[in-house]
Amino acid sequence: MVAVFIAYALRAERPLLDPRVFRVATVRAGTLGVGAAFLALFGLFVNAQYLQDVKGYSTLLTGFAIAPLAVGMGVMGACAPALTGGILAGLPATGAGLGSGLNSAARELGAALGVAVIGTVLNSHHALRSAADFTAGLAIGYRILAGILAAATIVVAATWRTPAPVALEKVSR
Repeated sequence: MVAVFIAYALRAERPLLDPRVFRVATVRAGTLGVGAAFLALFGLFVNAQYLQDVKGYSTLLTGFAIAPLAVGMGVMGACAPALTGGILAGLPATGAGLGSGLNSAARELGAALGVAVIGTVLNSHHALRSAADFTAGLAIGYRILAGILAAATIVVAATWRTPAPVALEKVSR
């Protein structure tokens, strides 16, 4: 499906998203970084279910127990401006809407994939069968999310370039 979209977009006179914008290193790295961060973050939201269903925590106690996730969100929040700035700086001022849209789409896609990955792993480990199965599936799912985030971080760090505005016309040709 992605290949069909790319093939169509490359031939269209005015594509919804021209895949050639990803030739710009900071656009590519920033989009990947934002998506990976949200993938890992949203995969962690299963913690509330674990704490309530497996550990027996009340709703209030669960809220206090997951409060340290705010530290991770703060770290992500510190990286987000650089990643978003890279996306926007790699495009001309006329491409600000495109950059903003890429940033938003990367967040949404990353979040959806994070939930999908952890849900798929939990399902494959029959997590609803028992607390032990849920815990085992969660441990594997978190390792997978951490691996994806680590790999994406390495790729982003290795491909990051100092943002330099590029004329959108040059990128799309």
